[in-house]
Amino acid sequence: MKKLFAIALISTLLFTGCGWKEKEEKEIEEENISVSSDAILDDMIFEQAVSANNVGKCEKILGESKKQECVNTVGSLNLLQEAIVDLDKGKCKKIPIERYKENCLEEIEAELGLGKLEQLFQEEKQNNKEVVQKALDEQDESICNKVVEDEDVKFTCRYNILITKAVKGNDQDICKGIGQEKYEEECLLTLEEINEEEGSMVD
Repeated sequence: MKKLFAIALISTLLFTGCGWKEKEEKEIEEENISVSSDAILDDMIFEQAVSANNVGKCEKILGESKKQECVNTVGSLNLLQEAIVDLDKGKCKKIPIERYKENCLEEIEAELGLGKLEQLFQEEKQNNKEVVQKALDEQDESICNKVVEDEDVKFTCRYNILITKAVKGNDQDICKGIGQEKYEEECLLTLEEINEEEGSMVD
């Protein structure tokens, strides 16, 4: 009798133990699913916060490390954009994420470099304009040689002066010294037309 009771007790304990084990495994599984779901939702909120540049959305993230990463990332992006617009390296240095900070400084250096190039270009353009105007005023084609880094402007400057001199002096030799056959022919044709007009007026 005692033996049967002991067997029954062991069976009950084993059954109960298996039941508790199954329950515990189920609870762990449900907990894992919950954690996984939260992590997925946190990732979604992270992406939304970054896309919207809205650090406030980061507060909805449950995971503390993910939340802090979100705050740092969005904050870094905002500072980076402001710094580049203002060309302010000081704002770059306030960025908490090192790679964003480095990128910010590089972008500003590039922008400043382009700004300097644009400034030099505008100064050069203005200088060339003044050179051409002086050459035309003085009717001196040698001044055109002072035009910087623009052969087309330099040639046009010389051509306008030479053709004016050729017309005034009715001098074909000046036309022949222009240096480009197309424009030499144009100059000679201009002289020919002027001479024909003057001849017809005399008749």
